[in-house]
Amino acid sequence: MLFSVVVPIWKRPKELELLLDSLNNQAQQHEILIEVILSDSNSGLEIDKVISKAIVENKNLKIIHIQTQNIVAAKRNVGTYSATGDYLIYLDDDCIPDEAFISDCIENIGEINSEKIVICGEVRFVDSMVNKSNYYRYRDSQHPHFSKEIKLKLNAWSFVSMNYMLSRKALLLAQISYGEEFYGYGAEDHDYGYQLCKSGFKIVQGKQKIWHHEYGGSIDKYAIKIYHTARDGMLNLKNVNNDLYRNSSRNINLVEKIFSKKNLLSLILYYLFFNNLFYSFVVFILNRTDTNKVFYVYSLFRYVILRSYVKGVLDRVNVDKNKLIGNWYN
Repeated sequence: MLFSVVVPIWKRPKELELLLDSLNNQAQQHEILIEVILSDSNSGLEIDKVISKAIVENKNLKIIHIQTQNIVAAKRNVGTYSATGDYLIYLDDDCIPDEAFISDCIENIGEINSEKIVICGEVRFVDSMVNKSNYYRYRDSQHPHFSKEIKLKLNAWSFVSMNYMLSRKALLLAQISYGEEFYGYGAEDHDYGYQLCKSGFKIVQGKQKIWHHEYGGSIDKYAIKIYHTARDGMLNLKNVNNDLYRNSSRNINLVEKIFSKKNLLSLILYYLFFNNLFYSFVVFILNRTDTNKVFYVYSLFRYVILRSYVKGVLDRVNVDKNKLIGNWYN
């Protein structure tokens, strides 16, 4: 088996069907069989129907549907241990491979075989969404583009869990896995990237592209993810990998230093610059002007992200881990 594709899944039937169809079509073109490991946590009947249909119709896919706990790190780990392919490809269940995805992955094999390397592919939003929405324009701008001239080197903070590939043998020899201590949302991928770098892997930007299908997205919904990254993910990172936590970006370090103490200074700064009234007004303006690119203001999107992170830091209290595993939006 040449490729094993590991996909942690959770209640995204429409996106999963598109993902499997794309992989099957490309496998047919290359006349290969691709192993696809769907790491689930009992998503339900809709997902089961999609997978049952794909097993029957997608003849160039060997689909393995396995169940584990609803922690994304555990899902990726169990997928890795179940894989038999020479090369591992990791995707998220809302990432649809570009039509040249498998061709690009095949091109990557020579580079992977020549050295200890991880190749993170491009993450793009669909052009029609980017052209019609300032929110998607902002999200798309946050991902780097592949360049043949300059091989972009990545690190633990820029490593992309939703689209990367590497040698299965090299990974197993390095004995690297995702930290299952991470629950809720965020930061387990940074810890994993840190482990890769520490084990001597070089992480680079690759050409293989996926289209991120985030239906019904908006800046206020995305802000929820940033909030939970700060409240849960970064707190987990601080406990699990304090070295990496302390070596985050200068801006994150400053926010953590000021607001994690939750003292008089942090509360004054919060109510002066990040209060609910002003934040809600900015979100309202961004949502109302979303379809008009004339009103695209990058700094306002950055403000919403910063405020959401600050709020998450301030809200770090005792959280029920079991509730977060069931639904990290709690």
